[in-house]
Amino acid sequence: MRKQLCLIAVGAGLTVATPTNAEWQNTNWEMSRAEVVRVTGAQVVEGTKGQSVGGADLGAAGTYSALGFNFRSLFFFDRTDRLRLVKIVMDDVDRCDDLQQTMEGIYGNPVESMRISQMWIDGKSGDEVRYTDARRPPIVNECFVAYSPAAPSGGRGL
Repeated sequence: MRKQLCLIAVGAGLTVATPTNAEWQNTNWEMSRAEVVRVTGAQVVEGTKGQSVGGADLGAAGTYSALGFNFRSLFFFDRTDRLRLVKIVMDDVDRCDDLQQTMEGIYGNPVESMRISQMWIDGKSGDEVRYTDARRPPIVNECFVAYSPAAPSGGRGL
C-alpha cells in the first residue's frame, strides 16, 4: 500500500519533479552562476577542493522541495562559469528509501545499477539522472539525486 501511495504521488507531481526540455526547474546548462542564483534564489558559495564533481566546482546552494521531500540544492559550474551539475541532497535521511522508490516510479528501471547508486537517462532531455544512497555513518550519511547533461554543451541542457 505504501508503495502504491508513493507512486500515485509521483504521477501527480511528475511535471514538478522531472527535468523537461533539458532544464532542471528554472535553470539550464548554459547558465552562469549569477543567472542560477537569480532564477533559483540560491546563494553564491565558494566551494572547497573537496566540493568538486567531474571538474565542476560548487558555486551556489539553496533549498528545494518536491513531492513532500525537502532538499539542499547544490549547483556546480565549470571553468567557464556554466552550470554542469545539480545535486539535490535529502534533508531527512530516514526517507532515502522513499526517494529511491519515487525515482524508480518516475524513470522506471535504471540503465545502470550499482551497490549505492542507480542511473537513468531522462527520456525528454537525454540527460543523466543519478540517485546515490551514501548512508555510511559516521563518515557520510546522505542520499541525493544528481542531474547532469548527456554531453557537455550538447544542447540547452537540464
